[in-house]
Amino acid sequence: MAAALPGEHLDHSPVPGTGPAVQRGARARPAARLRPPRWRDPRLLVGLALVVVCMLGTWQLVARAAQTVSVWAAGAPLAPGTALREDHLTVVEVKLPQNAARYISAEQAAPLGMVLLEPLGEGELIPQRVLAAPDQLSGRVVSLQIPGTLPPGVEPGSRVDLWAAERGDDSEPVHVLADAPVVLVDGGGTEFGASRTTRLDLLVTPEDLPDVMRVLARDAHLTVVSIPER
Repeated sequence: MAAALPGEHLDHSPVPGTGPAVQRGARARPAARLRPPRWRDPRLLVGLALVVVCMLGTWQLVARAAQTVSVWAAGAPLAPGTALREDHLTVVEVKLPQNAARYISAEQAAPLGMVLLEPLGEGELIPQRVLAAPDQLSGRVVSLQIPGTLPPGVEPGSRVDLWAAERGDDSEPVHVLADAPVVLVDGGGTEFGASRTTRLDLLVTPEDLPDVMRVLARDAHLTVVSIPER
C-alpha cells in the first residue's frame, strides 16, 4: 500500500461499478464481427438464382435476335404471269421468327414453273399467296413487237399503257390497254437501217384480250406509254 505524502489524504473507498461483485459477474464480451455468408444461407441462394435467371433471359433474347432463316426471293423485278425459272430466284437470309411460314423456305425445292399472281421487286421475298399453278392464272401473256425503243423504266414488273393507231390514215389513236403488267422485255429485235423493234410481253386480262387481238390483226402501229411507279 502506498504511503500518504505529507498533507495528502488517501481515499481507499471502492470506485463505483468496480467492486468484487461487479468484477466477478461481468466478463468482457467479444466485439461483434461480420461473418462471411454460408453456402446454405437462403438469401445467398436466392441471389444466385436471380443472377442465373437474368443470364438465361439475356442469352435467349440475344439468340432470338440473331436467329435467321433462308427463304426464296425474287432475283429480278417480276411481273404477274411470270413462270418462275432458276434465274428469277435467289436465296436470302432474313429474320423471320414469327411469320416465316408465310414465305417459301430455301430448304424446300425452288418453286420452278409456278406463276406469279402479283408483281415482285428485286430482292423481295416470295410469299406463298402470290404463287399459283399455270392453269390458275386469270390473264394471258401476249407478245408484242414494238417499233423503236421503249420509254425509260419499262422492265419486267413495271406497268404500261398500250395505244394503237391505224397505219396510213389520220384516225385517232385508240387506248387498248391500261395499267398492263410487263412480263418480259427483249431489245434484241430485228433492225433494218434505222428501224428497230423490241419484244414486249404483257399480261392481258380475258376481258381485254379480244381488243388486243383485233389490233394485232390489223397490224396497227403500237405505242407504249410508261406508268411511273406509285
